[in-house]
Amino acid sequence: MPYQNRLIDRLDMLASCGADEAGWERAVEQIRAHGVSGVNMGEMDARTGEILWMRSTMSEEWISTYIREDFAKHDPMVHHAMRSTEVKIQDVADAPEAQPLRDIYDSMKQEGHQCTYGRASLTARKDVRCVINLASDQPLEDFIAEDGEPLLRLTLSLLTERFGQAKFGDVYAGQTGTLTGRERTILQLMGLGLRNDRIAERCGIAEVTVRMHMAAARRKLGATTREHALAIALTRGLIDL
Repeated sequence: MPYQNRLIDRLDMLASCGADEAGWERAVEQIRAHGVSGVNMGEMDARTGEILWMRSTMSEEWISTYIREDFAKHDPMVHHAMRSTEVKIQDVADAPEAQPLRDIYDSMKQEGHQCTYGRASLTARKDVRCVINLASDQPLEDFIAEDGEPLLRLTLSLLTERFGQAKFGDVYAGQTGTLTGRERTILQLMGLGLRNDRIAERCGIAEVTVRMHMAAARRKLGATTREHALAIALTRGLIDL
């Protein structure tokens, strides 16, 4: 199936889920069909790494152990989220020897997970990050193979936009209407899978201008990445594919 069709299918699949507990359960059920075997999501203090709240599809035993052993203090995803909003990909097989990190990886293996794919996003509060981490029972190379990573990035953004706490604040309200026609066009072409050079060619502008418009759109939408901006624009009906 062409990338554009798969992107639209993924958008339709998640956009139809309400931003409530029932919608969360439906979204999790839907993405399980695409190789996702577990989801951890929550907010954390980026200064200290403290978990403020957490939603998880992991087993009760895993969650209890994670909390009891205070794994958050050593969790690589938490430490990564304290300093970056870039994607973190982890092969569970690459477990370090040192404890308690090895216990964290072993607990993932026991749950049947082989890899994780996660990212932190900025929220309405300066020092708070919304973190989402997808686990898969597939080998890493299979999970992200053949355009898999762009779709995973979009999935992270859509789940964060719909179920992250920042979604319910006023930080994004009133800003979406300031997108210019050019910014909407560039977001739409990006959603169709075009690279910056192709977008520049289609619009008759320089590639550096494309990057400037994209940066402006991200800023206006309060998005941390290109994919996050696309997810916000799509879910709010600012563009369609």
